[in-house]
Amino acid sequence: MFQPAPEVADAYLRGVLSAAAGEDASVDVPELQELLGSAGVAARRADPPTPWYRLYRREFLRLMQFGEHETLDHPVACILALPADHAGNLAAAFAALWRHSALPPLMQAGVMESAGVLRHYVLLHDAASQGPEVLVAAQEKLHQLGSTLGTSCQVLSINSGSGGGSPVGPRLWADMLHGCLPDGGGGEPAERPPVPPGGLGAWLSEADMSGLAGFVHELAVRSILPHMEMRLRALNVQVTANRKGLKNQLKSLLWRKGALDSASTPGTPSASGGAAGAAGVSYAGGSVESHMRQLSDLALMLGDYDTASSTLRLLASDTKADRAYKAYAGVQEALGAAAVLAGAPPSDAMASYKEALHRYAQLSQANPRNREGARYATRSVLLLAAYLQALGQYGEATAALMKAHFQEENLRAGLLLEQAAYCLLSHQPPHTRKFAFHLVLAGLRFDMCEQKQLSTRAYTQVLGVYSGRQWSLIEEHLHDALGRQAREGDDATGAVRHFMAMLVCPSNNLYCQQLYLTQFMDALRTAQAQLGFALPLELPLPEVNCERVTVAARWADLLQWRGGAAGGSRMRLAEAEENQRSCCVGEAVGLDVELHNPLQLDLHVTHLRLACTWDPATSSSGAGMLASGSSASRSPDGSLVPAPSEGGGQQQQPGFQVHEDNVTLQGGKRVIVHLRVVPLKPGSLHLHGLAWLLNGTAHGQAAFHIPRPISRKPGSSSKVLLDADRPAPGGMSFRVLPPMPRLEVSVTGLPAAVLAGEVVCCSMRLKNSGAMTLQHLSMAAAGTAGIFLGGGPAAGSGNGSDGIGSDGIGVAVYMLPNVRLGVGQELTLPVWFRFAALG
Repeated sequence: MFQPAPEVADAYLRGVLSAAAGEDASVDVPELQELLGSAGVAARRADPPTPWYRLYRREFLRLMQFGEHETLDHPVACILALPADHAGNLAAAFAALWRHSALPPLMQAGVMESAGVLRHYVLLHDAASQGPEVLVAAQEKLHQLGSTLGTSCQVLSINSGSGGGSPVGPRLWADMLHGCLPDGGGGEPAERPPVPPGGLGAWLSEADMSGLAGFVHELAVRSILPHMEMRLRALNVQVTANRKGLKNQLKSLLWRKGALDSASTPGTPSASGGAAGAAGVSYAGGSVESHMRQLSDLALMLGDYDTASSTLRLLASDTKADRAYKAYAGVQEALGAAAVLAGAPPSDAMASYKEALHRYAQLSQANPRNREGARYATRSVLLLAAYLQALGQYGEATAALMKAHFQEENLRAGLLLEQAAYCLLSHQPPHTRKFAFHLVLAGLRFDMCEQKQLSTRAYTQVLGVYSGRQWSLIEEHLHDALGRQAREGDDATGAVRHFMAMLVCPSNNLYCQQLYLTQFMDALRTAQAQLGFALPLELPLPEVNCERVTVAARWADLLQWRGGAAGGSRMRLAEAEENQRSCCVGEAVGLDVELHNPLQLDLHVTHLRLACTWDPATSSSGAGMLASGSSASRSPDGSLVPAPSEGGGQQQQPGFQVHEDNVTLQGGKRVIVHLRVVPLKPGSLHLHGLAWLLNGTAHGQAAFHIPRPISRKPGSSSKVLLDADRPAPGGMSFRVLPPMPRLEVSVTGLPAAVLAGEVVCCSMRLKNSGAMTLQHLSMAAAGTAGIFLGGGPAAGSGNGSDGIGSDGIGVAVYMLPNVRLGVGQELTLPVWFRFAALG
């Protein structure tokens, strides 16, 4: 029954907090809106949603009991128990038990009064091991014992149950058993026997529980309360005779300094004054000040708040005059508790608690090595903050918590900052930015005292507040702290996630960019080694413009020339829908995509390719692209990212063939790359985005977010507008049609430079690479060129023979000789070119 050493208590409290934080580590961090919604509920509970704080506060207040400058925790009664079958003189046995018991250190030092402690004697009958005859004999001994020890004697019978069922009221015992410290303290022994196999109270019956309840009630009503009232009256008489009244007050005011040596203190106050002299002033157990403190504490416990308050005010003036600031701060703390319990105006309780906080803080300021003042200041703040939160005065609670955290060690400072943050969130309106800032400070303190779980939770909570607010430097700090903690905790996947967010950092420092990229790659290698497969990520490097993607159609100009020359309507490949594109089997679908390197470092992007899926059933939209018929290979986490091919050139999947590309992006540069995919079967081809390999390690992917056209009114002639806020789902879709005619043409023998009017003979090679026979072939060329097919140019023949007309825009179309090319056949024709004009 003593206050443990600060080092021992702090070590125990660290273990308590670590265990509590570990139990809540699996609970997801709530979103900010959820916290705002529950702020009112937390206010009615007078506690924020931090269960580890409530447990820590309970244990901290318990370990701060039994201070030498206060008597609220001093014992008023002691129960002495002997077995019911004890042989010999019971009165002598009880006296020996009291003499040989280890008294609390403060009682041995004379600070606690042992003479005023009530002794209650109990003969304990264990029904499980002692028969009924022992109980009868114990009751006979009780009558004989009453003549010697008085009426404070009782027989108690326990363990009359079978022991086979569940314990009766198990929480009754578990809630009262606190943790033990190595050397004891805080009202608990150094160690206690292990819990029986059946649990605590397994042999207690309902009758035993009723007997225990009656025993406690009788002990409190007939013994303890009358004893406390008698002690209160005696102390009141002593204090009234020595301190109350005008005569005693004048005597105390005029001759107090001279009386301190003989009556109040074992040593005179320090001559330096201020807080420095607080440690040199203490009051002996039999002094008037000690009796006044006992009187006020007893009155407070018995509900006589007026007597307690008046006595405490009188004691406060004495202790302040003596410059005994530790005792003065304790008196102010008790005045605050009396004001709260008496229902006084909140300003009275707040003033007393704040004065106690100020005086306790002065003790540590005068002697920084003495951390006792800071611990008592924290106790006052914990009580004051709970009171203010219950009143809804969150601003005052925040100010008190912030004031106390400056002198505290990292662990308690982090807890105080965390509570201050949640108080700011309970304001009306909520102070969201201040909440986040205070929680960042709390996470920093937790990190400094190795409380990684609480630090991670605080930073994660704050990250949701700062995300998307353009506070990039704060986000960078949070991701750096969370990434390091995840790496130290062997959470490689979490480290990858946070280090990846730091890649596009706002700093232009080349060293920082290289450091962030290196630590990301190291964490990714570790994560992939643990998982056993490549981890596809939404990499921010390089930056991909997923909203402006261009489809490259190389045959568009040819169709325009051919349609204009023939004089007919232009053929459309997608007649059914305006927004869906079409292609045929074997036709290369090309997309031009813009890439940007925001860093000053060179990035090596390899295996750059389109992420595609193919559906054998033709779909009119891209909504069904992830149907069960999709044939894109999937990574273990379900991402549509095919593994890069070993050769790095092309990759064939069921239904399509993807061509890969490699590019090196220099720092700050933008490039446009042309990516292709060739459909191999009819159906639906869906292009979801890009996939690549960064610096040979990181598998990146990016999804297309192509804006959809805004619906126009029927008959409207306005241009098509794009809605960037609602991108089309699934990227881009193509309807793959059956194979169509395909002709490959190559010309050899054409020089790089010729003279105007010169005629050059070349060879034109035709190959049918499609799936059907070709005939009635024609060729389009610029109208200024003279082209002759076959034997050679005829004299004065102008622009050649077999022409079928011109479209008026400088394009002429020529009929090829009447040939028929089967599938896979080749034909070589001599072609004479005459270049009529400079160009």
